[in-house]
Amino acid sequence: MSEISSTIFYLLGHPGSGKFTIAKELASRTSAVVFDNHLVNTPIFRLVEADGMKPLPEGIWDYALTIRKTLLEVLERYVPKERDIILTNALSANDEIDLSLYQEIEELAKRRGARLIPITLVISEEELLKRVVSKERAELLKLREPEVARNAFKNNEILAPKGGFSIEISKLDPGEAANKILGLVSSS
Repeated sequence: MSEISSTIFYLLGHPGSGKFTIAKELASRTSAVVFDNHLVNTPIFRLVEADGMKPLPEGIWDYALTIRKTLLEVLERYVPKERDIILTNALSANDEIDLSLYQEIEELAKRRGARLIPITLVISEEELLKRVVSKERAELLKLREPEVARNAFKNNEILAPKGGFSIEISKLDPGEAANKILGLVSSS
């Protein structure tokens, strides 16, 4: 087996759980490159004037997959292999496309000789509904409709890959969550 050159942290959680905020905190402690799922989504959302409240146009996610593929190719080609990476996403455990997206990251980690650390962020429904309406989410064109967030929370089980970690973040601030992640990773 080849030597591990870096770590890929993959933060998985419901929309509004704090993936990007925690990723930024984690990056400030590791100097990792952050590949947030909205790096993919925001250009599309701006073009279709998404506001985080109204439904997105049918078929829009096909374009997101194309952008994601391109950005992953750029990441693989131009980000040095010794550099840590933090990815974020809301992947469903029961969706074939989402499972294939996760497999792409497993393959990327193998090609880079990196250790893949999937981390499922667990949050209470009550806390999620508080976070989803934040001003910061509006600025980033993220989902802000509480009923949609509630339905997603109740009907979409977030992927929790084997060998990964699950962290209950309902009562943690982003810095505490980042520290907990680093503690789990260093002890594994």
